[in-house]
Amino acid sequence: MAHKGGDDRIRALVGSGLQALLFAIFAAFLLVLLALQQRASGAFFAEFSATEAQEAGHYVTGLMFADYARAHFPPLFPFIETFFLQYPRVALGLNPPLYYLLEGAWFLAVSPSTPAALVLPCLMAAILVVSAGFVTARRLGPLPGVAVCAVLLALTPLRAAILVVSLDMPAALLAFLAALAFWRYLETGGWGAAAGFGLLASAAMLTDFGMVALVLLPPLGVLVARRLPLMRRAGFYLPYAFMLVLAGPWIVGTYPLVAGHFAGGWGLGFAALSASFYGTALTAGLTSLILALAGFGALSALLASWRDRAAGSGLFATLAALAGAVLIGCLVVPLAPDARHLLPAVVPLVMLAAYGGMRLIGLLTTGWPTLSGLMVSMVMLLAALPALLTPLLKPPVGMIPAARAILEQGAAGPLVLVASDEKGEGALIAAIAQQDVARTAVVVPARRLLPAGPVPGMDAQGTARVLSDSAAAFVVLDATSAAAAVPQNGQVRAALEGAPEDFNLLGTYPRADGTGEVRLYAMPQNAARRADPARLRQLLLPRAGG
Repeated sequence: MAHKGGDDRIRALVGSGLQALLFAIFAAFLLVLLALQQRASGAFFAEFSATEAQEAGHYVTGLMFADYARAHFPPLFPFIETFFLQYPRVALGLNPPLYYLLEGAWFLAVSPSTPAALVLPCLMAAILVVSAGFVTARRLGPLPGVAVCAVLLALTPLRAAILVVSLDMPAALLAFLAALAFWRYLETGGWGAAAGFGLLASAAMLTDFGMVALVLLPPLGVLVARRLPLMRRAGFYLPYAFMLVLAGPWIVGTYPLVAGHFAGGWGLGFAALSASFYGTALTAGLTSLILALAGFGALSALLASWRDRAAGSGLFATLAALAGAVLIGCLVVPLAPDARHLLPAVVPLVMLAAYGGMRLIGLLTTGWPTLSGLMVSMVMLLAALPALLTPLLKPPVGMIPAARAILEQGAAGPLVLVASDEKGEGALIAAIAQQDVARTAVVVPARRLLPAGPVPGMDAQGTARVLSDSAAAFVVLDATSAAAAVPQNGQVRAALEGAPEDFNLLGTYPRADGTGEVRLYAMPQNAARRADPARLRQLLLPRAGG
């Protein structure tokens, strides 16, 4: 008997090893596939913030942590202030630090090139998709598992998320892993599973402020899965202790800064406004049919659990709770509505769609699991096909060649004034931070230097004098309609045209989408001047993170 028990343990270990190997192989395959998609979309050659204004901040902050380690960990706050004065896109404080620490460690190991920065979201997406497929396959069969993977790869939310450096992909991965840990807790009631959920939920909160919504997962999970007696156990509250100790201090300490960037106030007014936006975004991102199947799947999990707890699926009840928590968070937390915030809900909704499809067929017939899986897979793939046919591109916007041209001039500590919109500013700041290895250049947005409204006596000549007095050695003008909407950019353009003797045009760099160009000017009178740190503090620090 002992010999037989030993053989069983060996077979179990071999089976687990084979599953881990298969998981790694599929993840590596998807990593290559997603990297090819990144390259085909132009992400390897485009600027950070070319499509999303926040992207430059996510890249620059990771770069800052890599520089901090290379400098052998000097006093932190003075280092952050100095880095922000040079590259005013540091997002630490507005966002939690966990992903930036990982990104900084990655940049210590590899070059901080654009493809290298995009490997992280690509790898996380591969792990997320394969995890969802493996879990679905074990519960519903291999065909629905493959269909979940294929649908996730086809839908717009995940395809868009791998083209940018953002917090959405790591937050989605951590939220999904946290949900799996909570599912384990529902099945076993063990302290280890509760602690695992607490750790993963805390990590998600330390990655993205919006993941505070995970505090709703335990009550929603026990409600949907009909595990209400678990709320009388101490283990149910253990995850909250982890969240309070690990994530609580950061969330509370930075809340005033984050709240200063809220799109509205807490309450039903913001929820009503955001509900319409997120309803449209969900339909556009997942298609109506997949959403309908997901809704049926969530309802089926609820009914099965409450009719007969043994017959209910704790996994799909947990997935319904995760999707519900994320959606409630989007409606309640007054962050600016953005379709990116829905990404952590995409995976559970697609898995629920597969479950809903299988349950729907089960109402019509019994048996034939392979045929049922094939039918569900075909329906889901056909529903996702229109999203796959929608191309996602990330075209260059002309800031990389402008940054390269500035650094090739060899100026010592040049101050670069950029007149653009928020995306263009971020694109130039990130491009110079990436290429300026010596960390000598300083970038200042025109909207920080010049007043937004009219000022008596501030004509083209007056603006030219302000630019000269600022010690700007170079001026980068974004000649697009979006940039023209920023009042300060019009003042810069008027100065360039009204006082041409003060500026030398070094080059023009057209945007790949044909909507405009970037113009680079030099100010010879400031070629030997350096930025004044006191002046930069006056311009930038009162509006840090703006």
